Amino acid sequence: MSEFVIAGRDASGQPVYEEVLNQQEIIERLKSRVEWQEFSDRFDTSSESNNKLLGMLFVEKLGDDPGIEDYRRLLKNIIRSGGVARLSTIKDSSGNVLLEAGQYEFELKEVVPEPTPEPEVPRDRNGNPLTSSQLQWREFAIWANDPSTSSETIRQRRLTDRSFAEFYRRSLEREATETPSTQFELAGQSPVKAKSAITPELIAFAEEYRKTPTQEVRKRRNPTFNLNAQQYERNFQAALAAGLL
Repeated sequence: MSEFVIAGRDASGQPVYEEVLNQQEIIERLKSRVEWQEFSDRFDTSSESNNKLLGMLFVEKLGDDPGIEDYRRLLKNIIRSGGVARLSTIKDSSGNVLLEAGQYEFELKEVVPEPTPEPEVPRDRNGNPLTSSQLQWREFAIWANDPSTSSETIRQRRLTDRSFAEFYRRSLEREATETPSTQFELAGQSPVKAKSAITPELIAFAEEYRKTPTQEVRKRRNPTFNLNAQQYERNFQAALAAGLL
């Protein structure tokens, strides 16, 4: 237990007392200081070799009757050096070598990485994980229904992405017949919204249009070669406005 001894007297002649701690008490107080916290954060204080090395440093570097500030300065130097310390040969009272002279290094504290959280798995309304097909349709629906996605961008993707083209075709068919889609329902998404009224006949026209050679299309839009050119043109414009072409 600590005790207080007279360290001198003040100007009025009254004694000034100073608390004297034993080594165990000093170490206990040292562990509440920021230097010890930094030391224990960086080096493994549960390591026997680290504790032995620290004890040897206390003996050699601090000498007799060190105070808590002496211990704090030593810890700062150890941290500053990255845990590298040099010691002279240390012997016990009988002359037995406890530690040979040389350069020593504290073992670093093993850093255990925090577990990476499992990515959230998209699920349907019944709580079941979505299949790869449902996930793809979900991505298609989100992208196609995004206000920033233009009709032209959708059209270009339909020309280059066969899976998206199939998704879009089925979406428009359901839009035209107003039939529910289990695939969309399971994916938790709505089918892509058409830009204007779509009918099965308009979808059929668009499918036929895409298969028709350009030269033949020009003839069908020309009244000279096609008596129904006006209706053909109306169908063409309607399909274009609906995003079918």
